[in-house]
Parts: sequence; C-alpha cells; structure tokens
Amino acid sequence: MIGSYGTQFILNKCYGSGVTQDTKFCDFVTRDTATGAVTHVVDTNQNVGALLTNGLDFSAQYGMPTDFGRFLFRFTSTYLLKYDYTDPTGLVIHGAGNYDGQGSVSAAGTGNFNPKFKFQASVNYSLADLSAGIVGHYIGPFTECAPEGGLVAGANTGPGFCYQKSADPDTGVVYPSHTVHPIMTFDAVLGYRLKWPVGSTSLAVGVRNLLNSDPPRVYDSFLTYADPAYDFVGRYFYARIDHKF
Repeated sequence: MIGSYGTQFILNKCYGSGVTQDTKFCDFVTRDTATGAVTHVVDTNQNVGALLTNGLDFSAQYGMPTDFGRFLFRFTSTYLLKYDYTDPTGLVIHGAGNYDGQGSVSAAGTGNFNPKFKFQASVNYSLADLSAGIVGHYIGPFTECAPEGGLVAGANTGPGFCYQKSADPDTGVVYPSHTVHPIMTFDAVLGYRLKWPVGSTSLAVGVRNLLNSDPPRVYDSFLTYADPAYDFVGRYFYARIDHKF
C-alpha cells in the first residue's frame, strides 16, 4: 500500500517512543547542527503497509416465461475469506468478519466494517408494458469488541477492535465481544410504459426500505457511518417519469 508514514510516526520510530525503535527512520529527520532542533522531516509517499484480501463471488439469473407474463430471478452474493491488513509497524490485523478493518476510525468508516457475507436477491415481473419488481439486500453479521475499559461510554468511548484483545488490568479477563446481527431490507417498484408517435414515456413508483427496517446498533462506529451499505434514511417513496424520443 502506497502512502505516507506521518511526521509523528517517523519521529517515534527514530527514537523508539511508544513503538519498536528503528534507526533507519532517523534518515528522514534533519536537525540543526548547532542547536540539535529538528528542522524538517521528509515524509514522501512510499510502501507503508500491505492489504491482502480475497473472497468468493457468486451470481445466478433465471428467466421464466409464462402465459401470464415473464418472471426474472436474480441472485448475487459475495463471501469474504480474508482481509489482512499490515500497518506500518508490522502489526497484522485479521479484519474479515470483525469490526477491525485497518484499525482506524474515519467518517467513511468503510475500512473497519467487514461482514463476511452479503447478497442481493430480486424478482422482476413483466407483461407487455407493465413491470414490477422487488429486491432484497442482505448484510451479514460481524463481531465487534469492547474497547479498553470494557465500555463504549463516557471516557471509554471506542473504538474496540478485536485484534487488541483489551483486558482488565487487574484480573486479566478479556473485555467482552458480541455479534452485530444481520439485516435484510427490501425495495419495490411498479412501472408502466406508454408509447407515442414521438417516443415512449416510462412511469414508475417505488419504495425503498419497504419494511422500514432500522440498521443494527454498532457501538464502535464513528457517528452513524458504520458503512454506507446500511440504510439510515428509512422507508421512503418516490415517483419517476422518463421520456425517450
């Protein structure tokens, strides 16, 4: 992975402050020969870590014509086998199925959120100029762990990454983890096409998140941005008109 180390990390590695010392990082630091003060730090883009990920994708489609119209069934899924991130210190984080990701919290949040299984399944129906469809979105479960202190509250607000295995300093008991439950949401749409001498007009009405399902609670997420795949808006309706000449 190409990126920059950051000035503080380079200084910490040079002097062994909080991390294993590596004097090679001192080559990036320039000091004033008279005072010894740091004058500048070279922090260019370079190989600063690694990310190894793999998984399985599966997709199937089947069309079924009948006397009452045509049905089309689709299924698309992905299964995450590995998401191993190596940070600049050499720490390896196994993020598949855990709220670990790349071991950092950001507004996007997507570096942390790695459920192993996701799929989308749909059924579409068409008869002449009438069409209708329903699609289901599934996000599987994953594990999140309590942070140092054991609670995601007050001064002990997350993140709680499972690779850290935070434990009570007095008893040595590892703070608990729990499974974030899966979620399934549904969208539906109904459409009709009108043909004219000057083209065709397509009318459609639909609803997103048909059952108004709330996303699962993720305690370690930054604000609400656990992952943009979750629906934070809730049920809403829409209508659309398109005309093609």
